[in-house]
Amino acid sequence: MTDRHGTFQMRSESPASRWYGETVYRISSAVALLCLLGSFVAILKPERNILDARAAFEAIWEGAGPAEIWGMGQEKAPTPRTLLRAGRGGDALIYEALVLGCLAAPLAALLCVGIYLNPRRRETRWAALSLAYALLVVLAAALGIYL
Repeated sequence: MTDRHGTFQMRSESPASRWYGETVYRISSAVALLCLLGSFVAILKPERNILDARAAFEAIWEGAGPAEIWGMGQEKAPTPRTLLRAGRGGDALIYEALVLGCLAAPLAALLCVGIYLNPRRRETRWAALSLAYALLVVLAAALGIYL
């Protein structure tokens, strides 16, 4: 759309889409900062990590396979569940931040459900779709963590 001066004018956006975008943006920004902090912790205190990164990179350059690399730190490669339970080093902080980042979209969708169910708006179809979307994303994340 253009106005009478020929400049482009955007349509007014719904409050739900604005809040959805703002929520995802803010959570993603916080996750990026947490991942950066986790990287610093992983570099400064490598002994607290699940796997020593220096030894892992050395093994990679020597041509070692995944079984040998993960065997340096534990019996097998860590699952998401073991990473979430570890909580002791920078790599665990990075993983926990990434899980939070994956939950940014469903949290924002739940916020949209509340906006759509506002008595002034009462858009139940959009609320139901937002709720279904949030549940599907949480279910997919849960299956990824626990399988």
